[in-house]
This record gives sequence, structure tokens and C-alpha cells, in this order.
Amino acid sequence: MAEKSSSPSSGWQLADVKKATAFYIAGNLILTVSGDKPTPCYRVRIEQSLLPVEPPTFIVQQQPTGGICPEVITPYQRTAVFFIGTYRPTVDVVSASGTKSVKVERVEESAAAKSVAAKTPKHREATGYSADFSFEDAFQDAISQLPPLYPDELQNFVVLETGAVIGGFLGLRTMFVKVRTP
Repeated sequence: MAEKSSSPSSGWQLADVKKATAFYIAGNLILTVSGDKPTPCYRVRIEQSLLPVEPPTFIVQQQPTGGICPEVITPYQRTAVFFIGTYRPTVDVVSASGTKSVKVERVEESAAAKSVAAKTPKHREATGYSADFSFEDAFQDAISQLPPLYPDELQNFVVLETGAVIGGFLGLRTMFVKVRTP
């Protein structure tokens, strides 16, 4: 079975997937895949296809990490979370062996989570700052201001705005990132 390269310059190839499971909770898809890597020195990732197709499509890829490595087939398991909005009964998973349709199991939120969600505004917003003009620092500062509403809440954040505040009589030089929950 020949593996196709998704991008010749990146070294990423379609990975072997033997099993895939999918769960839906609160607008999020939790996708777990498992299979075999050619050697222990491969990393595996799951990415959502950029094509706006239904059902949503996810691509499982592998890439050699380099260096000296034993030639031993090695099992792997990867899990990734994607915000997909509305529930879909299936998703497609693209791997070295082709495209598989995977049934999505709906997971109900706990009663506590639903009661908290009912009392919480639809969107929460926060703004983070970085005097070093570091997007990462400003983003981390913003999301730290929006703690989970209940234990084990899976949170998603959307960047609304990035910018800088410069000047004034204080001589400010600060980058900001404004985020909200979807």
C-alpha cells in the first residue's frame, strides 16, 4: 500500500488508521484514531480538511522525526478536538488506506453543566496584553481570564481582534488580543 505525500516539502504522508472513534459534545467533535507507524520515530497528527464539505473530513498524517531509529512497526493512538458546531451523524477520516466514514456518538452534557450554561451569557470575552509584543503571551493572558465554568469543560476561543496601544503621555507600547468563547 503506497502512502501518498500530502506535501512533498513537508514530509507529511497519509498514516495507517486501523480504528477511528468519534464523539460529539457541546459543539465539539472528539476524534480518536489508532494504527501502526512504520517506526517509533514518526509523529502522527489529525487535521480538519479546509474544504467546506459535508460530512466534515479529517486527515490523519505521519511524518518521520529524523535520526537513527529501529525498524520496528509501532502502534499509536491520537486524539484531537475540533469545534464543528452542529451535530453530524458521521465524519470522514482520510488515511493511507482511503476514506472511512466514522459514526459519531452523541454524548449528553451533565445536568450541572447544562444549568451553568443556562445561567451564563452566550459569549464571554476577554482582552489580554503583552508589553513584549508577543501574540502568545497576550493570547494566554486573555484566555486565563475566562476559566472553565464547570470541571472538565472543553473550551474554544476565537480571536476577535489583535492590535497595539502605543503612545500617550505614559508612553505605552502594548500589544493586545481580544478573544471570546463561540
